[in-house]
Amino acid sequence: MRRFADLHLRPPLQNAEAIERMAHLAAEIGLYLVGVTFDSQVSKETRMRVTEPFEVHGLKTVSRIDLRPKSRKELLRSLRIVRGPFDIVAVECSNTQVGSLAFRDRRIDLVFFSPEQTHSRLRWLMPRRSRRPIEVNIADLLSYNLAPYDLQRSFNLVAEARRRGMPIVASSGASDQMAMRTPRDISAILSVLDLDTAQATDSVSGVALSLAHTALSRREPGFIAEGTRLVRTQP
Repeated sequence: MRRFADLHLRPPLQNAEAIERMAHLAAEIGLYLVGVTFDSQVSKETRMRVTEPFEVHGLKTVSRIDLRPKSRKELLRSLRIVRGPFDIVAVECSNTQVGSLAFRDRRIDLVFFSPEQTHSRLRWLMPRRSRRPIEVNIADLLSYNLAPYDLQRSFNLVAEARRRGMPIVASSGASDQMAMRTPRDISAILSVLDLDTAQATDSVSGVALSLAHTALSRREPGFIAEGTRLVRTQP
């Protein structure tokens, strides 16, 4: 049986009722795992309080942070702070300095682009060889103030990622219950951006879950780095 994930939920952290509604709906629409987004100042206790309703509804959870650095130096400084507390670190690639590091640094799990990025700039911001997943947020595509050229930019992003063989993750980017989407709806919207059915489905299933499972493996005892674990022998 295929499982589905939405790696980008942004619940209002101080609204317990809204969090509960989002958790209930996430289970109702068939999600297996969700990524809950926080900022760097949120305490561990708050992260546990916000993710608990999702887990009560039977969902797996990963904690996430979105970084929007303006320079390479700012990104490096942020990574030293956030890599430990959060399961998934996502970075917006706003310029070539940030993009170059974001696609290479193993502390980063996911990259995304602002809808304002142009087609010509995408070619410069995206490296020739990388297996770093690129995220498309449905909330950006369905924004009430979306202009036709914004949709074209998203089409360009998906086309460029496909041309370079980069994995694509599709997420809702929902900040409330009304913005949440079923996995089928998300994959259907991705199909509009010229992904075939299998690729669109995999963006909310195989690719997203593989990323999440890699993130969760860091919680396991003995984890040192990706592919490296401490093994203790019996005395």
